[in-house]
Amino acid sequence: MEKVIAFDAASMQFRVYFPKCETILASVRALPVRRFHKDWNEPYWIAGADVNTASALANLAFNNDFIVCSVAAEKIQAALSGVAERNIKGMKAAGTLSCFEVRTAYNESIVAMLKSCAASTMDSTKTWKLPVHTSSIRIVISLVRDYGLSIDPSVLESAQSVLKKNAADGFIDVCREVDAVIELCESRIAQSTPRAMPPLAVLDTSIVANWMRGNAARREKSKEQASASRTGARAAQRAIDRGFEEEAALMNREQIAAVHRNLKALAGVCDGAATQDDVGFNGPDAKVGRGLALLPVLDSLQAALARAMLQKYTRQLGKEAIEQMS
Repeated sequence: MEKVIAFDAASMQFRVYFPKCETILASVRALPVRRFHKDWNEPYWIAGADVNTASALANLAFNNDFIVCSVAAEKIQAALSGVAERNIKGMKAAGTLSCFEVRTAYNESIVAMLKSCAASTMDSTKTWKLPVHTSSIRIVISLVRDYGLSIDPSVLESAQSVLKKNAADGFIDVCREVDAVIELCESRIAQSTPRAMPPLAVLDTSIVANWMRGNAARREKSKEQASASRTGARAAQRAIDRGFEEEAALMNREQIAAVHRNLKALAGVCDGAATQDDVGFNGPDAKVGRGLALLPVLDSLQAALARAMLQKYTRQLGKEAIEQMS
């Protein structure tokens, strides 16, 4: 798996993973809501969970053979069938609307608006809760009308009942605004038609999560191997500079293998920086020793330099291990 669409429940957004490909990149950049997330281990694109983005993701996955995690597939199907979760929900207590719950992708303007609401809070799932009063109802009206967030018309009707019951100053004007937003919501619902999701390659979310963890580990290992290759190249040049070429030419396969074994033995008990409890490489040798130990094979120049370095580790490696290199 390299091309994957997952779903992040915490942020309520899709994640799109893919290797470098100009065609796929152009399609992702054309998504209605998208943002690149640069991560050293696993860079990916973040995509919104709105209907248009979900439809575009479904086509992207189908046309480019993406693996789709089961939760992401459910979210895409829900969006396409017109039963996507509402951004704004109403919670009732004793049969009366008590608070609004708002969940949406991060938007600085929306967050500022939600923070401005008296007694608003945000829980660990990044869900905002607004107590029902004239100010919060005005905010909900703006979120639906100006930012395109979704809400069930019945929640707005309940909010209108609260306004009429409290009869605060200006409630008639707010009720008229609520009526207009109810009409807008009903119009959006009428215009939305269910769309069929193409057959996608769907895998259980846990399998995709395991792949993501494994992929991050592979990238980390790849970085280590790249660093080891650079260390190996520098070690070979250092061997030439220090006049080890003749000695390297005389080393046989068994001696080189013995050097590599000894490097691995010391690297296995070293943290990569210095000795611990007088075990492993000392500070000056740690980087080159560990780097050479990570190489799949040593060349004769690298082995000659390492053999000279390892002579001081007789106590740790044992006399026999040192003699096998000679």
